[in-house]
Amino acid sequence: MDLTDSRLTYWSTPTEVFARAYELHLLSTGRASSMTSADVDALRAADPSVVPLSGDMNAIDGYFDRLGL
Repeated sequence: MDLTDSRLTYWSTPTEVFARAYELHLLSTGRASSMTSADVDALRAADPSVVPLSGDMNAIDGYFDRLGL
């Protein structure tokens, strides 16, 4: 990713990591809405900040499944 230091710092905050991971979880479980991208591939193309997270979908889905989300 080619991000400025301030953008990288922003995308690395726990709140943003959680939000991006949850959006990936919603998409991977077929719960896209008007507030999300159409699917995981579309989100990866539109937002490079999710690419590192999307490589670990099993852990992301397992986490949110355990939370009941």
